[in-house]
Amino acid sequence: MSQIDGRRRIRVQNLKLDPMSKWFFSRREIGNVNGEKLERQDNQFRSIFIPGRRSTEEIYTVVPGQDTLQFIYSSLQAGQTQDIQNSLYRVNNPYVYKDPVPGPDQTTIYSSFSQEILNNYLITCGKVLNGIIETTGRGSVGFALKDQQTRSYTFELVNGEKLPQQTPFARSGAEALHQALTSDPAASVTIQNNVEDISTLGDFFTSVFDGKTETTSRILSERRAQNQVERLNLYDIVKGIYNDITLETYNEGASLDFIGQSAEQVVSLVYGVLVRTMLTQDLFSLTDAFTFMNSQANYDYQYINIETSTPYVKNQGNARFLSGLRFEGPQDSPAVARPAYGFYQESYENNTHVDGIGEDLLPNLYARRFFQAAEAITAKNNLEDAQKKSLLAEYTDLLTLTTDPERIVNVKGENYYQQLVNSLEGGIPEDFYSLYAELLDPSEPTYQFATRGLLTKNKQFIIGCYEMSQAGLSAGASAMNLNISFVRDNISRTDVSDFIIGQERDSSLAIFQNIKNRGQSDAELPFLYSTEYLANDEQRETPKIPVRFKVHDLSGMDSYILTNIPEAYSSTILQRHGRRPKREHLQQVKTYIQNNKRRRCPTDVAPMLSGQNTNSEVLGYRLRKITSDTQGNFSEIFIGNSGRERVVYTDTQVKYGTNYTYDLSEFRIVYGALYNTWTLSSNVPSAILMGYLGFYNETETTEQMNLMRNWVQIAFTNRSKIQPTAELVEIPVYDDYFLSQEIFPVIHEGGFFDFLTFKARNALGAGGIAYPKTKVLDFPPTPPVIEFFPRAFINNQIDINVTPVSGKTGTINSNNGTFDESLEIVSIGDNDQNISDQKTFQETHQLGLEENSLKYDFKSVSEIRNITIYRTTNMNLNVESQKELYSSFDPGTNDDVVVRKYTTKRSSPDGLEDMIRVLSYDIRDSIQPNINYFYTCVVHDVHNNVSNPSTIYRVRLLSENGMVIPEVSTVIPEGTNRKMSDKNLARYIQIDASNIQTFPFVANTEDGIINSRSLGVALNKKIEDKSYIVRLTSKDTGRKFDLKLKFVVRINGNPINGIT
Repeated sequence: MSQIDGRRRIRVQNLKLDPMSKWFFSRREIGNVNGEKLERQDNQFRSIFIPGRRSTEEIYTVVPGQDTLQFIYSSLQAGQTQDIQNSLYRVNNPYVYKDPVPGPDQTTIYSSFSQEILNNYLITCGKVLNGIIETTGRGSVGFALKDQQTRSYTFELVNGEKLPQQTPFARSGAEALHQALTSDPAASVTIQNNVEDISTLGDFFTSVFDGKTETTSRILSERRAQNQVERLNLYDIVKGIYNDITLETYNEGASLDFIGQSAEQVVSLVYGVLVRTMLTQDLFSLTDAFTFMNSQANYDYQYINIETSTPYVKNQGNARFLSGLRFEGPQDSPAVARPAYGFYQESYENNTHVDGIGEDLLPNLYARRFFQAAEAITAKNNLEDAQKKSLLAEYTDLLTLTTDPERIVNVKGENYYQQLVNSLEGGIPEDFYSLYAELLDPSEPTYQFATRGLLTKNKQFIIGCYEMSQAGLSAGASAMNLNISFVRDNISRTDVSDFIIGQERDSSLAIFQNIKNRGQSDAELPFLYSTEYLANDEQRETPKIPVRFKVHDLSGMDSYILTNIPEAYSSTILQRHGRRPKREHLQQVKTYIQNNKRRRCPTDVAPMLSGQNTNSEVLGYRLRKITSDTQGNFSEIFIGNSGRERVVYTDTQVKYGTNYTYDLSEFRIVYGALYNTWTLSSNVPSAILMGYLGFYNETETTEQMNLMRNWVQIAFTNRSKIQPTAELVEIPVYDDYFLSQEIFPVIHEGGFFDFLTFKARNALGAGGIAYPKTKVLDFPPTPPVIEFFPRAFINNQIDINVTPVSGKTGTINSNNGTFDESLEIVSIGDNDQNISDQKTFQETHQLGLEENSLKYDFKSVSEIRNITIYRTTNMNLNVESQKELYSSFDPGTNDDVVVRKYTTKRSSPDGLEDMIRVLSYDIRDSIQPNINYFYTCVVHDVHNNVSNPSTIYRVRLLSENGMVIPEVSTVIPEGTNRKMSDKNLARYIQIDASNIQTFPFVANTEDGIINSRSLGVALNKKIEDKSYIVRLTSKDTGRKFDLKLKFVVRINGNPINGIT
C-alpha cells in the first residue's frame, strides 16, 4: 500500500469472507512463503455467468496427483493445529495461507482452504436438506421426492419381517440410493447408540429405508391409522435420515480405533454423503439445491474493502521531509493547524480569561459573515422574508449572547445594544470585538443571560453541501484564530453530495443534525484498520488492527438519519437562506442512495475474489475541538463535502495561550455487500470428508491418501446470494483520541511486540496523522531603535530616545535574494524562558524556520507593555561576534549591569509594579563624566514576548577644562575577523522617479491643448534641478551613510538637464 508521494493511505476493511474469496485475497495480498503473490486466478478456477440471475457460479477443481495430495494433507483434522498449518505453509503447500485478519496481539493465523471449503460444503449440505424438508410446494425438490407413483415403494412380509417390495423399491430409485449409501466408505463408521440392530452408519441407513427409525416408523404408523397403504417415498427417506441421525437414540458419536468423534461430526458426515449421493443419483440438480439460498434471510459473510488517501499533517518533525517532496497539486499538499494573531483588543483578551468564560461564550465569526450575507439577500415573497428574519434573529442571538435583548438594554443601555447590532452588519472587526468584549465584562456580566440552548448552538455548527459549494469557509479578519486545514476527498465519486447540491433544500443539514442527535446510541461495528505514517523521514504502514466504528444504516426502511426530520436544530446552521429540508427532501436522498446501491454495490463475488476496492464516497466531515486537559469540553462543526479541494476552517472561538487539539472524522457512504456462499460437489470422495472430520486414524489416513491421490478430479461449485448494503461509516482521519490508544502493535524479530503511540497532546502530532496540539501566541516585537542626545554644557546627563517599534524585519537570503522574515535569536540571558517558549511555539507552527531563529512582528504602540534599558560600564569586547557582546548585559553574570524598566501604561496590571511610568519613551539618564557607558534596550509586548536587543552603543561625556565633548558610537567586538564581505547594494535598493515625473501629460484647457513632458513639469514640481540625500542606517550596527542623488532626464538617450 505504501507509496512515497506525500499522501497517507488509509485502509478500512470488513473481511468476513467465504473460503474461496479469503484464500484468493490472502494469496494476492500476502503471498506464499516466498513472498510470491497471485496476480491472476488459477487455471483451476473458472467463473460461469448464470443467465437471468445477474450472478456467477464459481468452480474450483482439484486435479489428480500432487495437487490432490496437497489438498488432502491440508484438510486432515489431525492438521488443524496452528503448528502443523505453519509447517505446511513453510513447505509451500498452496492450500495453506496466512489469514488476512490477524489474531489476538497481531499473531499470524494460518488457515487451510481445504478445511474451509469442506466445512462450507458440509454446512451447505445441511441447509439444502433443511430446505428440502421445509419446502414441499409444487415445483420444489421436496414435492418431486413425494411423487407417490414414481418415487415411493410399499412393503411386504418376508419370513415374518416387513421389508420393502423389490420392484417398487427399485423403480422408485430408493434401491439405488440405498445401495450407494450403504456401499459408501462412510457406511463403515461405527456409531454408538442404544439400538441393537444399528452399529454402523450402513445399518442406520438400512433401518431408515426399512421404516424402522423414529421418523419413517411414525410415517408408516400414521398411514396405517388412516387405512392407507404403508408406503415410503424418497422425501420420507431423506427426512428420516436428516432428522433421526440427530437423535441420541441412534447417534451418540462415533467409536473407531483410538478415535472418538462427536455426534455432530457424524451428522455432518451423513449430510455430506447424502447430498452428494442424491446429486450423483440425479434426484435433484445443483441448480435445484442452490434455489434454497433464496429463502435464507441471514447472511454469513460481508465484504468491505476501502482504500482512501489524504495528505499528512505537517508538523515540526516532518516539515523538512514533506517539503522535499513534489506534490502534483494543492490536493496533495499537507494539512496544517496554523495559529494566526490578528490584532490586539485589550478588553476582549482580558475578559476571555476571566473565570467562568468558556469558549462557548466567544464569537464565531462565521455567524457574523453569514449574518451579513443573509442580510444582503432580497426576499422575493412573504415566506422568504419570514425565513430571512428568523435566520437573522438566530445569528443576532448568537452574537449578542441572549435571546432577550431587553435584558442587555436594561444593563448597558439602548445605545450600546444598537452599536453592537450595527457591528454585526458591517464595519471593521476591531469595533465588533471592542463591543463584544463588554458582553464579557465581569463587572456587568450580561453573558450570564445566555441560555444553555444558546451556548450549545454556539459550539455546534453545521455548514451543508450546498453552502460549501457556493461560498465555502471564509470567516474574515479576527482578533485571533486557529486555521485548521484538510483536503476533502473528491477522488472518490461524490454522487450523493452532488445530488444534494442540486436539491431545492439541502438535506445534508438534517442528516448531520440526525448524526449529532444519535450520539452514543450509534451502532459500532467491527472493522480492520491500517494507516501509513511518517517516522524518521520514512513512510511506514501500521499492521491491520481490529477497531469498532460508528455505522448508520442508509438502506433500511427505518434508517434514522434518512427519515427523521429534526423538530429543532441544536446546532447553528450556517447558511444564507433560512430554508431547512423537509421529509420529501430526505426521501429524495434515500431513493437516490437506493438507486446508487444497484449501480455501485457488488452484484456477485467477483470483487471479493479479485480484491477490488469497495465503492464509497464522503458525504461530509466533523471537525472537533477539544480544550486540552479538559475531558468532555469540546465543540464541533459538520462540513459538507463539496466546494474547494482544500478546506480551511478558521476557529475564532479560542483564547490566547490556551492549548487545543483538533480531531477530524469523515462520514463515508460505503457500498458494500452482505452475502452467502454455498458450496456443493458431486464428486468429493467420502474418504476426504472422513479425513477432514477425523474418522481415520493415522494408518488409515496414509492408506486413503495413497488411494485418492490419483482419483478423478474433485470440483467444488460455489454460488452466492448478494445483499447490497449502503452504510454511513464514521472513519477517523486525523483523530488524536483514536490514535492515542495502544492499538498499533509493532512486531519485532523474535515474535515479541510493543505499541506505536501517536499522542498529539504529548508528541505534537507524531506520525503526521494527527493535528498537533495548537494554541495562539503573538510574535515577539521587532528590535527597538535607541538614540542618544547629549545636553549642552552638562557633563552628567544624557537624553535617550527609544522608538519601540521599528517596522518589518528579516534578512535577505544570499542564495536566491528572497526576503526571510525571521531573525537570528539574540538573548541577553535574563529572558531565556520567554524566548524558549516562543521558540517552541514557532518551531511547531512556523514550519521551515531556520535553526535558532524567530519571526518578529511589527507592533502598534498599544501592544507595547514596556521597554527595558540595560546599562553597564563593564563590557567584554574580546569576543568574535556581535551576538556574544550582549552577554555582558546579563545582570545574573555581571554585577555592574543596571536594568531599568519603563512603561507608558496607566493601568496597573500584573507585572508592572516594578516599572517606572513615563509619558513617552524619552528617558534622561544620569551618568559620570569621562566613563564609558554601554547601552542596549529590549521591548516587551503585552503578552510578555521579548524582542531582540537594540544596537549596542558606547556613550562617554568627555569633560575637560570646562568643555563637554559627547562621544556616541556603536560597539564592534574586538576579537572579530575584520574582513568584511562585500554586497552589491543595487541588489537590495532601487530608487526611481514617480509616475508624475515620468509619464507625459496632456490637458485640454480654455487656452487650448497643453502638452508637457510630465505632470511634475506642468505643475512646476520637477525634480531634475534638485539634489536629494537618502540616509541609510544599519539595524545591526547603527552606522549611517548618505547617498546624494540627482535625477537625469534623457530624450533619445541624451541628457537635457546638463547631468551625465
